Amino acid sequence: AELEEKQDLLAQEIRIQSDETSIQARNDIYDSLSSEVAGQLILLTALLSKESLSADDWNRICLIGTYIKRFCNLRLTYQEQQMIPMGDLAISLQDMAKCMKNLGIRTSLDFCPTSNLEPELILLIMKTLETILEEADFCLTSIAIHISDRVCFEITGTDHEFVSCSLERGYCLQAEKVPAGYRLLLLHEGEVVQS
Repeated sequence: AELEEKQDLLAQEIRIQSDETSIQARNDIYDSLSSEVAGQLILLTALLSKESLSADDWNRICLIGTYIKRFCNLRLTYQEQQMIPMGDLAISLQDMAKCMKNLGIRTSLDFCPTSNLEPELILLIMKTLETILEEADFCLTSIAIHISDRVCFEITGTDHEFVSCSLERGYCLQAEKVPAGYRLLLLHEGEVVQS
């Protein structure tokens, strides 16, 4: 009887430790996700703290919220499955496009990847799109997103000057001034595309 009681206590202790480990792992994931979207959370807080919100403010809130939701879903999928289905990126970009249209940005999405994209590139596409929108203060006339053998964002209607820059994980953003806007190409570091 005493041995059974000790076994029960040991089993209960193991369950508790397992639950604590699981909770800690989930907390670590949530902490990581919230740090990755910290800038967007600050933007949301600033918008929501305004005394009165315009229709554009609400549309920005929806766009930023959609980015946070979709980016975090993609990141969680990657952590759980070590891959991200291409359809998940397509749905994420379609949701973002709907929100951009609500802000009055003419939006087109040409999604024809010639092969599966690396999960890190998929996450970087989302981050880059959000960064472009934030740097232009969400005020663009149009954005065309092309994903085939290259990732390209063509934007018009911004006073913001975009310049080529290095990104994470060996990627860079090549900025090229075109009439009324910019062509922004997401490339491997060192790769240059002439138009």
